[in-house]
Amino acid sequence: ENGEVIVYSNDLCGKIDGDGNIILPIIYDEIRSRGRVKYQGLWGVVRNGEQIIPCEYIKLGDYNDSRDGDEPSQHKNGKWGLIGHLEFAYDEINLVADCYYEVRKGDKWGCLFGREFTPCEYSLEEIEKICDSY
Repeated sequence: ENGEVIVYSNDLCGKIDGDGNIILPIIYDEIRSRGRVKYQGLWGVVRNGEQIIPCEYIKLGDYNDSRDGDEPSQHKNGKWGLIGHLEFAYDEINLVADCYYEVRKGDKWGCLFGREFTPCEYSLEEIEKICDSY
């Protein structure tokens, strides 16, 4: 990216620019594309040297600003959610299709379709029938 290079020291990594200036300090376990960084075992996102998503995710799914096709993420508290769209309070979230998610709390299911949310009050079979009508 624009002459940026990942550098390593003592099993940690950071980034420098083409002139050797530090862009990201050498504190990360891993650096991936689109600003994804792993710090002390947890994922977050850094853009333009600023942390826009804190490093507190066990699994950091793909995301965007519109919610279309966002992948669920798992917070360090063990709960699942959608960054910026759905709180991290669920035991399971399945992305079924763009804008359509089945969500589970305990043994009850709900669904999120676009901006319509059906609470976790149903069996999986019931929620599939309800959400088929969307």
